[in-house]
Amino acid sequence: METLTNELDSLGATTTQRERFGTDPTRALAALEKARGKKNPLSYAMSVFNSDSFSSPKKADTNRSVVVNCRTCSGDRMVVYATRTDTYNGRSAEVEEYAPCPDCNATCNTSRVRYRSPDPARVRERLAS
Repeated sequence: METLTNELDSLGATTTQRERFGTDPTRALAALEKARGKKNPLSYAMSVFNSDSFSSPKKADTNRSVVVNCRTCSGDRMVVYATRTDTYNGRSAEVEEYAPCPDCNATCNTSRVRYRSPDPARVRERLAS
């Protein structure tokens, strides 16, 4: 994102252009690279960025180290930890709670506000029952 900001600064981009390019920085940088050397690079890059025929570069697979053929989760990296009945607007529904797979995804970071993933040993215990 810092590279995109520096590039937009050097070209004198407007706030609107910065907001639009900020929606997909990878695609924006590719569009700016294609516009390099043009008479009006920002206008050209914006038209390339907005074009349906222009696609952003493929993103790298960031989870290559996770076992794909895990016997516990079948490669989903998450398992059903618990099932509960939830009522909303007078209707009941079964809700599944998921946890990281204890075998192939036990060290994942699932921390967020008011949520902590269960201990992998506890997940294994629940799966066994």
